[in-house]
Amino acid sequence: RIIFHKTYSGINFDRIQPGHTVYKTSDPKLESELRRFWQNTRPAEKKTPLHLTVSGKPGAPITVAAVCELRTMPGENQRRSQTAATVSSTIPLQAASKHPLDTETLAAQLGRLGETSYELASLDNQLEGDCHFPLSALNQLRRDLVAELDRGGALQAPSPSPVTNTFRDLLPANPKSKIQNPKLSVLCRNFDQLQAAIECGVEIVYCDFEDPRRYKEAVADFKSQISNLRSRILLATPRILKPGEMGYLKLIEKAEPDGLLLRNLAALEYYKNRSDFIKAGDFSLNAANPITARLLMENARFDWLTVSYDLNIGQVMDLLGGAPPGWFELTLHQHMPMFHMEHCVFCVFLSKGTSYKDCGRPCEKHVVHLRDRVGQLHRLQADVGCRNTLFNGRAQTGARFYQNLHSAGLTRFRIELLDEDAAAATRTIRAYQELMDGRSDAFGLLDRVEALEKLGVTEGTLAEK
Repeated sequence: RIIFHKTYSGINFDRIQPGHTVYKTSDPKLESELRRFWQNTRPAEKKTPLHLTVSGKPGAPITVAAVCELRTMPGENQRRSQTAATVSSTIPLQAASKHPLDTETLAAQLGRLGETSYELASLDNQLEGDCHFPLSALNQLRRDLVAELDRGGALQAPSPSPVTNTFRDLLPANPKSKIQNPKLSVLCRNFDQLQAAIECGVEIVYCDFEDPRRYKEAVADFKSQISNLRSRILLATPRILKPGEMGYLKLIEKAEPDGLLLRNLAALEYYKNRSDFIKAGDFSLNAANPITARLLMENARFDWLTVSYDLNIGQVMDLLGGAPPGWFELTLHQHMPMFHMEHCVFCVFLSKGTSYKDCGRPCEKHVVHLRDRVGQLHRLQADVGCRNTLFNGRAQTGARFYQNLHSAGLTRFRIELLDEDAAAATRTIRAYQELMDGRSDAFGLLDRVEALEKLGVTEGTLAEK
């Protein structure tokens, strides 16, 4: 029985109903017992099996050879064996008139390995004739064998091959290429934004809808209305995929898009052998350096990668200098996702249910913002797996870095819309199109788009104050 103080426990008893499961998060008595248990517990040592061969004949020394099964290194498929040690007696075997050495006696004496790191796995008795040998001398032979094994490093795994690759060997080739015209892509989160992107003739449109069942309708609308024949529509996968959630990918694929925006390793694995559509990697894959970018491009066979949001402008320029700029797309305008969580705020505060089965899907009926300590509202959105993402209430733009980025060879730039209506979405898209066409500059764009001048999550800890 557990008793809670009604006033000082800090528990809202109005939210607890009969039948609810209540978890006790701390128990000093249980913690003390667990601590004592672990302190007094010594994990069983895994011993190395020894295979012994005993040979000799009357008038000759007795010889014991040990074959030791080495512990394999990670990644090896088979256990390796090697002859670890051989010892011989200094006194010869004698002919036995009675009680000759047999296999049982040899195993009993040589198998007394006690506190050593070995255990007897097998013994092959190859003694010739009836032999006698003092048991005390046999015990000393066993001790000599263990010492020889320890000196020989029988427990040590084979030395790994020396590493010959250097850091530069891992870097991708980065040949000089001619600067090409910039391409603008737009990520839409509702049908009004999608319609705005279509009317603006955007070449690459991403759809990131909460409900992937609506992707098929989005693809159909896009393909029936596009005026730019080079325009393509890509659908975003969920940010996280758990075991048993691969059905979401099948649902997305059935919408028949031109490509996919892949956000996690599960999606990479699922589509690794597919080359019949465009594959773009999102920021969550954290392409933050040339080596990671090369690994993703070569193994996942991406058409392009989104630059990691962890990089400031100086680090982005370094990335473009260390890998082909044609590999990358940079998000130039966005509401930065501040965190992604399993906890569903919609279910907890806007329903009486406990899961998607009985919550009534309030996320489809309500718009939720969280207010921070300075009064700024931040948009909260749920995905198909009931996971929530909190987006910064203020959009940010890296427009003032556009010319430098384009001069460095970057040609793909993305706008990510959040909760803009059709008019605001159109205004934002047009502003960036004019920036890239040279009809406007960053200052003119900021007059039309309300956004904070910032690229990435942070300016970096080494930025000048």
